[in-house]
Amino acid sequence: MRRWGDLLKSILTVSVPDPEDARRRRLLNVTLVFVFAAALAMLVALAIVGPLGLAGERTEVTALIVGIAVSLLGVIAVYTINRRVSGEVASTCFLLLLTAVAALSDEPARVTNGRGLLVFAFPIVLASFLLRPAAGFGLAAASSVALVILSQVAGVALPGVPSLLALFALALVAWVSAKSLSRTSGALAVANSRAAERSEALAREAREQEVLAEIGRIIGSSLDIEEVYGRFAEQVKKLVRFDRIAIAATDLENGTTTSLYVAGTRIPSLHQGVPIHLPAGDEGGKIVGWANAGMPGPLILDSAETRALAAHWPPDKAALECGLIASMSVPIR
Repeated sequence: MRRWGDLLKSILTVSVPDPEDARRRRLLNVTLVFVFAAALAMLVALAIVGPLGLAGERTEVTALIVGIAVSLLGVIAVYTINRRVSGEVASTCFLLLLTAVAALSDEPARVTNGRGLLVFAFPIVLASFLLRPAAGFGLAAASSVALVILSQVAGVALPGVPSLLALFALALVAWVSAKSLSRTSGALAVANSRAAERSEALAREAREQEVLAEIGRIIGSSLDIEEVYGRFAEQVKKLVRFDRIAIAATDLENGTTTSLYVAGTRIPSLHQGVPIHLPAGDEGGKIVGWANAGMPGPLILDSAETRALAAHWPPDKAALECGLIASMSVPIR
């Protein structure tokens, strides 16, 4: 049963970036499948009752079969356009096809001033949902013109004004309904987007808390400092993607910093356990000031600041030569 459901979903759904376009294309596909199934059912019915003479005269049955065959081919063509070209083009072709079928569905006199007028309601309503809410008015106008031309060509009475006004009244009802549906769909899409963002933020926060808790367990789990640093670096990478990480001890009295652990991109001139003097002068003021202030929070150097510092501090120059253009220093207490 699930296989059939997946198959039907693949037939009806068109994957496009715009959710509103996707909704309209899906609605068109649903309509096309319904029309296709109805046409096939009519063919089966004709095959059963035709030989019994219950479907009318032979010429009428032949004309009906030809009409159904043309409709089936039209549905297949529109479906192909909808999936591969454009939903708007496909909907326009389908609505024009329905209007043409409505105009030729009965005798001219009955189409212009009788029961045939009801057939025009279907494409007018669909236009507001498949194209734009106001599209029904355009199709009502096109239907009115088609009815006038048909009456003139067939030499029958012109359609009554009330009948034509009824088409526009129907277009008005369809416009209001489609407009309301569009607003509701838009509000629902915004709500779903916000809910997804909130859910993602909560999941991310939960992952961060889990990593921080794991870092706390790692620090107190082993006396082997190398093992602690290695596992610590693994957890940090889950929070912040980095090319190189170094855990260093800063000696403010002597103005030096010493890397206790290094992982990631190797910088040949920087070695673990070898003290490096902090930069002096205005160029190194930001780092020295941060260190002297007791490292109150993260220190982030962007690419421009790193390049400016590299001109006066060999470690940053070496890092730039290895492709490391920015850095972030975080105090660990």
